[in-house]
Amino acid sequence: MKNNISILLLTALLLGSNNIKAQYVYDENFCDSIFLKAQDYSAFGKIDSALFAFNQSLQCYSQLKNHKRCGETFNQIAIIYRDKGEYTVALDYFQQSLDVHVSINNQQGIAQTNNSLGILYMAWHKYDYALQYYNKALQIYKTLDFDIKVADVLNNIGLIYKYQSDLDKALECFSESLTIRQKNNDEYKIAVSLHNIGTAYAAKKEYYVALEYYQKAFEINNKNDIKKEIAISLNAIGNVYMNLGDYKLATEYFNKGLEIALAIKNAQMTITLYENMTLNYAALGDYDSFRGYFDLYLGYYDSIYNIDKHRQFLELQTIYETEKKEQKIQSLNREIESRKINNRKNGLILILVFSLLIILLGFAVYFYRSIRLKSELRIKDLNQRLLILQMNPHFIFNSLGAIQDYILNEDPLKASTYLSKFASLMRMILEDSKKDYIKLASEIEMLEYYLNLQKIRFQLVFDYAIQIEDSIDPDFFYIPPMIIQPFVENAIKHGLCGMHENGLISIDFRKESEKLIVEIKDNGIGIKNSLKKLKSEHLSMAIDITKERLYLLQKKHKEKCRAVISNREDGGTIVVLNLPIVNELFIKAYD
Repeated sequence: MKNNISILLLTALLLGSNNIKAQYVYDENFCDSIFLKAQDYSAFGKIDSALFAFNQSLQCYSQLKNHKRCGETFNQIAIIYRDKGEYTVALDYFQQSLDVHVSINNQQGIAQTNNSLGILYMAWHKYDYALQYYNKALQIYKTLDFDIKVADVLNNIGLIYKYQSDLDKALECFSESLTIRQKNNDEYKIAVSLHNIGTAYAAKKEYYVALEYYQKAFEINNKNDIKKEIAISLNAIGNVYMNLGDYKLATEYFNKGLEIALAIKNAQMTITLYENMTLNYAALGDYDSFRGYFDLYLGYYDSIYNIDKHRQFLELQTIYETEKKEQKIQSLNREIESRKINNRKNGLILILVFSLLIILLGFAVYFYRSIRLKSELRIKDLNQRLLILQMNPHFIFNSLGAIQDYILNEDPLKASTYLSKFASLMRMILEDSKKDYIKLASEIEMLEYYLNLQKIRFQLVFDYAIQIEDSIDPDFFYIPPMIIQPFVENAIKHGLCGMHENGLISIDFRKESEKLIVEIKDNGIGIKNSLKKLKSEHLSMAIDITKERLYLLQKKHKEKCRAVISNREDGGTIVVLNLPIVNELFIKAYD
């Protein structure tokens, strides 16, 4: 009779009834039934139903005071929001899950949430943070001898290596993960490993090998009707055919994948498919379809990668760190007060305790001030990163305008070529702008992308040259990202303006007295003439931001960092940047 009642209550709950009696909520089987139903909804892409059911199971477990299951439910809700691209909401639920598991010392739950947090940071391209959380999870699972979960974390670490282009290490992790999953006959996870091995071979441009693994993964996912994974497999297969030049077959797979991604409201998969379909239709010469999917791609890009969302994400992370430290201080103060009350009756002990209290209170004040100082430094650091991000939209929207010009001129192939180069540069900017320092080689690669795109966009007849002194190893030296680009931008927009041929921009790198000297020269009209033609408010704000960054850099390294802009004797402008020598050893010590 009790089981029949639970079934009836579960049915009523999932139909939206609010008239459920409280005494039945305490049925453990009832709570588990809701939780399992929510997992089914999530697996089959019924996101709204899954969220509703998970929230109901959370209320149920809370009334039962089943902390372990509460933590698991928080984690499941966070995963849904993470897949929807709502990272700040996801981070909030992950934090609640981790707090619950830590409070009851549930090692398996702690490992599970750390792994989920690693996936979140990996989706946001913060690979160093992701690896930290993955390694925490891997250590716990190995201690627990939990092979299935070890395989999951190894798979995720393999993804990090793949994103960092270390494909041999990635294949090693994926293969080790696949071996464990095959021993446990876990079909769903086997499909994941097969797919990831395919991605590594695709990155190596071994497309036929990649297609073989993708097809195996698709067959398993299709048999089990796992919507999200089916969409991922269809996109991957379509991408292989696009790289092989079979654009019509690629279109079929992309359309099938997009239909599923939209149905399950998976934002990340949707924007990926829109981008691939834009490039594919351009190659086919289908102008109308190209323009339609390009507009959809831009809309989703803005909703997923806008700077406001990134700033909220970083601010929320800072809040969590600060709150945890404040909780420690409050806990210490409560302990001090308790000791004071318990020892008040004894005079001699009271004196000793009072002395101890003074010491502890002094320590608490010092500890609090130290935390506040660290928080302020952290905020300044975040602000510095946001200053870098403020430069990105200026260039991005100008580039998008150039693409739109090609579209309006009905030249989809040129638009496709420009979009492909722009997308590569955009990804570099999104990844590098979150770092304090990047390799000089990466900065040079970014500059070359930028200069080539500007030549196409402005249709200027100019050349550029990049010279590196023999004593400088671009893979060993580091500089702040996007520190040179604003000066190159000004050289093109203001220095070479009005020129129709024989324009030249040169960028030279050399060492001088333990400093890295960067010279940006153009043969344009010169800084004085440029200032006469332009009002001061029209000058690039990126230069002011760069000077502020140089000031912060100077405070950090205790060395003079500056930018000097002047006219060249033979015409044109020269910018001389003085930067500190930052090598790989400094980066490791700084981290």
